[in-house]
Amino acid sequence: MLEAIASGLPVVIPNQAPFTEFLLPDQAVWVDPLSVDALADAMLAVLKPNAIPNPPDQICASFSWQTSAKMHLDHYSKLLSHA
Repeated sequence: MLEAIASGLPVVIPNQAPFTEFLLPDQAVWVDPLSVDALADAMLAVLKPNAIPNPPDQICASFSWQTSAKMHLDHYSKLLSHA
């Protein structure tokens, strides 16, 4: 999904975790994963120009290798502190 965003492609994402935990509402076309109609509507919506207002470079900048590694280390540290 991040590769598609980095390529400037709009993405259709289920409105559920884990996606809701790191993407903002304007960074994807969100759908109820159990609704065929919502999925069909979203697939048609991404065909329109400017389907996603947030530029891909802003999204991808949040997910550099360094940022991702730090997020993982922070998460692992929290898990270890609760063990």
